[in-house]
Amino acid sequence: SSSITLFIRFAILYLELLILCSTDWTQISRKAALSYSSPGHAAPKVESPTLHLGAGGQFLRESMMSDPASDLTKSFKRYLHAFNQRDVEGLLAEMHFPHMRLVDDVFQRWETSDGMVEMEEFVTKSLKSEGWHTSEAKSIEAVQVGPEKVHLANRMSRLKEDGTEYNTFDTPWIFTKVDGRWGVRFRSSFLKNAVGGAGTDYLVEEGK
Repeated sequence: SSSITLFIRFAILYLELLILCSTDWTQISRKAALSYSSPGHAAPKVESPTLHLGAGGQFLRESMMSDPASDLTKSFKRYLHAFNQRDVEGLLAEMHFPHMRLVDDVFQRWETSDGMVEMEEFVTKSLKSEGWHTSEAKSIEAVQVGPEKVHLANRMSRLKEDGTEYNTFDTPWIFTKVDGRWGVRFRSSFLKNAVGGAGTDYLVEEGK
């Protein structure tokens, strides 16, 4: 009987070894990971990368950080810096032409940078008249990313010298890559009661 008992024990051990060797541990790991999404289990939280952008120290969240999105974000930061400095040449360096902007239901189009220079001079005067001091990006999100075109969803805010926010608005932008350089090609603004409308009137009156 002791021989039979010993045989049974060896048989059981052999079967356990077979089961152990045939187990797909990859599937077990996947099931363990999926168990976090079941009721009563908190799924691991993954934080999106944060970016520092704008003049007031906000940390902005961007959902996509592929190489194109990262490159054009740098372009956006340079554009914003130039805008706050009222540096027209700096603005033009981050644009591509022909360039378009949609304000309300009016399309503005610049075939070359010449018309943009004149327009920005008008914008500078209008900004000063409304008490503007600086603009900040409250958020920037790369919602669609391609190797040569990226769509941004931005939220901007205008501030007075004492830091008071007086105009916050959304503005989708489209960046394109031309000859290896990223630049904004199209902007749409939901800006209200500020220089956006005046700029539109200026272009209509001048026929530009």
